[in-house]
Amino acid sequence: MEGTDDLEHLPAGRRRKKHVVAWLARRLPAVYIAYMRLVYATSRIDDSALEVLRERKRTHQATLLLLLHQDVFVAPYFLRGLQVCGLANVGDAGDFIAFAMDALGHSSVRGGSSSRDSRRRTLSAVRELVRFGRSRAEEGFVISITPDGSRGPAGACKAGFAFVALETGAAIYCMKIQAAPAWFLPTWDRTMVPLPFGRLWAEVSQAIVVEPGARAADLELVRARAEEELHRVHALAFARAGRRAVPELQRL
Repeated sequence: MEGTDDLEHLPAGRRRKKHVVAWLARRLPAVYIAYMRLVYATSRIDDSALEVLRERKRTHQATLLLLLHQDVFVAPYFLRGLQVCGLANVGDAGDFIAFAMDALGHSSVRGGSSSRDSRRRTLSAVRELVRFGRSRAEEGFVISITPDGSRGPAGACKAGFAFVALETGAAIYCMKIQAAPAWFLPTWDRTMVPLPFGRLWAEVSQAIVVEPGARAADLELVRARAEEELHRVHALAFARAGRRAVPELQRL
């Protein structure tokens, strides 16, 4: 959320909206957590896919977790306990995500990809993620990125995550969180909201390692492989849910 000085240049109507968003962003995480507790209390939860991340955290290893933007609603709660550092966009939705992450013991940096200004913010956010990883190199960490965010196309993965992995020495894991039944919002990413009295689980890939000294061509190969893995776990999760995959994923 912008500070007071950042809001002064905005029209009065936009300033009022930002203040309302800020008020909601500070209160909605409590509603979100209460809802997810209801889902967990009434559903069969299989979080065994997280064990590889827990073990890496226990053994002080560096991990970069990739999720499709579809999972932005469910991921903060599903990943609780891992103290993830995530990348939240600079829009109003990012305000909610940042407060929810904080309420669940995570942290976040802000970025975006929809305009020239957002691209500058994205580059700044990538540098912040690299600094975060380097500062915790000895204790281990989990950084989480949605490489097809913040405006898609769904499944088309931008390359910044590969640079973060190179600069921090993190191994890359691709994950898809799935629920059945679930509500898929009518957004570009078909954001998934798990419903109570169902199942919740995740599919996770094998590690993708970025070799030290990798060049631009190598990072592009890493980007393409991670994109392929995200598409694979996405299709697998929907197949195990017994329904057609949404949205139709695209490639960069």
